[in-house]
Amino acid sequence: MTQNLRCIRGNTLKFQFHVTQNGENLDITGCTLTLTAKWNVTDTGAVFQCTLGAGLTVTDAATGQVEAIISSSQTSTGIPLHQVPLYYDVEMVLAGEVSTVLYGVLTISPNVTNI
Repeated sequence: MTQNLRCIRGNTLKFQFHVTQNGENLDITGCTLTLTAKWNVTDTGAVFQCTLGAGLTVTDAATGQVEAIISSSQTSTGIPLHQVPLYYDVEMVLAGEVSTVLYGVLTISPNVTNI
């Protein structure tokens, strides 16, 4: 699933998503999830990552519901003072199978108050 996101630099970004398969909610009990954001998709290092218990929370495993919280430090540390795109995805490992369950562009815009 594609979901483009927008955030102001230094703000906390909170959003929810459902993991689906063939249009149906997927039971993700026992999965691992990793959200990775990069300047370029080919970069070897991440700008930041979130994992289960550290920014990602499964709020209802039976229906595949997940909450993501990208912290204010993640949206500001190393982020320039002009609008920038970060490419992100969420990778899931469930029963030994790896799937990209969400991806898109996170656009971070400058914060006027704290510049």
